[in-house]
Amino acid sequence: ARKEIIKNIRKKLGENFIILGNVNWRKDTDTINYLNGVFLELYKKPYYKSSRRLYNSEELRKIQDILQYYEKNLQFPKIIALYGSRKTKNLTNEDRNSTENRKMAKLLTAMSVVIPTHGYILYGDNNPDSDDGDHDHLYYDFYNFDIGKPTSEYIKVSSGVGYKEHEQGFIAYNINSNKKKLTRDNGQSFEIAGKSGLFCKDVGNDTECLPID
Repeated sequence: ARKEIIKNIRKKLGENFIILGNVNWRKDTDTINYLNGVFLELYKKPYYKSSRRLYNSEELRKIQDILQYYEKNLQFPKIIALYGSRKTKNLTNEDRNSTENRKMAKLLTAMSVVIPTHGYILYGDNNPDSDDGDHDHLYYDFYNFDIGKPTSEYIKVSSGVGYKEHEQGFIAYNINSNKKKLTRDNGQSFEIAGKSGLFCKDVGNDTECLPID
């Protein structure tokens, strides 16, 4: 039924119309030939206890796999919007900005930059956190990190580690539990802490990186 619906919508609206689907954790195969983008609403299980924890290693690998699948298979312009759910103690910006939430937000943000061509990010409350509405969130300061346009595609370093070069620096991620090392083409070497994102800006002959949280 979904395939017939999207097929007829595409036929009626033409190729210059963006169709985006909320696929959650699924790798959609029935409608992928008609989809231009996806919204990855990555809820955690068990649903009503999901707010008590961060994403685990298995889930992070699945997120990486899903991002890579849609980057490969979506139709142009390949829009991938990643919605990550935080660990919730209470509904305050102080809790949204806790060390462990900032670190996870940076990791998911880095993944949304490095893997997709056109990636978007929101790291917010879990759906069951409040009866008043969904997706409340904090606008993190590192969302304004600007190092210009990408100058490379996704560069795989090792299993669960990748980065992308930009005009004025690079962004990298590591979904492994232990720290990993990457070496840029210019010879600079960096360590990435376990389950973290790395945001680095070239300043003269040096490179300055944001803290991991």
